[in-house]
Amino acid sequence: MKYSLGIDAGGTYTDAVILRDSDGKIIDHGKARTTYPDLLDGIQEVLDGLDQSFLEKYLWYRSLPLLQPTLFWKVQVIR
Repeated sequence: MKYSLGIDAGGTYTDAVILRDSDGKIIDHGKARTTYPDLLDGIQEVLDGLDQSFLEKYLWYRSLPLLQPTLFWKVQVIR
C-alpha cells in the first residue's frame, strides 16, 4: 500500500496531510504556523504534529528543495 504526504506552506499556516493512495482516505492531518524566513521550521513543526507511530511504522519521507509555496512528498511503505 502506498501513501502520499502533502505539505502546503501557505502565507499564515503550514498544513500537512497523509493520504492513502488507493482510495484517497485521509489518514492524518495537521496545521502549524508558517515560519519566515525559514519555511523548514514550520514544516518540521507540522510533521512533528502528525501521528509519529504511523510515520515510523509505515512511511519514509524526505524533504525536497523549496522551489514553490506548495510542496508534495511521495512516501513509501517500509514494512
